[in-house]
Amino acid sequence: MLTRRQTYLLILIIYLGLSPINGTLTKSDKKKKAVKKLNIKTFEGPVEESLETRGLLAPSVRAKDILAQNAAYHKDVDVKHHNTTTVLAYVTPWNSKGYEIAEKFTKKFDLISPVWLQVKRSVEGSYTITGEHDVDNGWVSKLRKNNPSIKIVPRLLFDEWRGEDFVSVLKSQAEQTRLGQVLVKICQKHNFDGLVLEFWSQLGGQAKEPLSVMTRNLARAMRKSSFITILVLPPIRHRELEYFDKTDFDRLANDINYFSLMTYDFSSVQRPGPSSPLPWMKDCVESLVPDSNDANREKILLGLNFYGMDFTINGGGPILGRDFLQLLENVKPAEKLKYDDNSEENFIELKKSDSSHIIFYPTPYSILRRIRLAEEFGTGLSIWEIGQGLDFFYDLL
Repeated sequence: MLTRRQTYLLILIIYLGLSPINGTLTKSDKKKKAVKKLNIKTFEGPVEESLETRGLLAPSVRAKDILAQNAAYHKDVDVKHHNTTTVLAYVTPWNSKGYEIAEKFTKKFDLISPVWLQVKRSVEGSYTITGEHDVDNGWVSKLRKNNPSIKIVPRLLFDEWRGEDFVSVLKSQAEQTRLGQVLVKICQKHNFDGLVLEFWSQLGGQAKEPLSVMTRNLARAMRKSSFITILVLPPIRHRELEYFDKTDFDRLANDINYFSLMTYDFSSVQRPGPSSPLPWMKDCVESLVPDSNDANREKILLGLNFYGMDFTINGGGPILGRDFLQLLENVKPAEKLKYDDNSEENFIELKKSDSSHIIFYPTPYSILRRIRLAEEFGTGLSIWEIGQGLDFFYDLL
């Protein structure tokens, strides 16, 4: 019986034309002609029909249907279908479509996190916030006009921090106080509702208890000034040495408003396969809050990727929605995205004259399964990131 990893490696060998010995393209692949691009009538903008009526909620969906309908979305853009599910959406400056999506579907989101800010520490122990040139106050005003209850919580990356920087801060109550003041001031300056803090993984699972103390102190400084604190969490990887576990969660649950759990990037170029297998996502939540009746599950924002993974003979990497659509233009008219029952994700094999791909990319059905998991487990959702997705995804929120 093959393991899941062995199965995906075998798929790559078969469909990418790899030789198990030398990893080169086979002769037949070199001779194969590229499939002509599909000539498909596309639909864009608001439509009357739901995804289900349009036949897009089947586990296995045709590539040509994705090409034709990915830019069409239901006209009721102000309707949030899962009112008990908190939804955080990340927006990045390098995928500007995310700004447009946030404006168009504002009422479907509870929290918007623009990836704007970094905090840097000097040798003397002072702190500087960088990235303010990316702050778009006009865009924020539009979001608040569209949805007065929306919370703007930019991500703050602890940029260029070395191990000795963390050691100094972890040992000094005074430094933690100064850092907390800096975080509060940037929120006050730009009228943010809080911050998403990303630093936990930088110590590789070391010094977790003092790191928890620092995190609590920062969160308490934020809360004292009525600001939200969201902490980015790595998912489970190895049971023996987890970067963040139940003990860490319990230490912080009373002070952190939400935990943005990165339940994606399960696979990699070194270990090809699905991005976010559903059983693994369940395991990630249950490892932190095993009791299904524990109200703290509401603080977990289950990570939902709107990008995919494109594995090629040269390795591959993440793929955005627009690039995924370009590759789909080269498939046969009746080609379907296959559905993997184990991971509950869709993938497609694509062989071209000059390259071969196996691509895992979200579909409306796979996203719906993850939204239902969040409802079943009582968690929220955190989407990385809305500039990478396709317009019809937002009908599901």
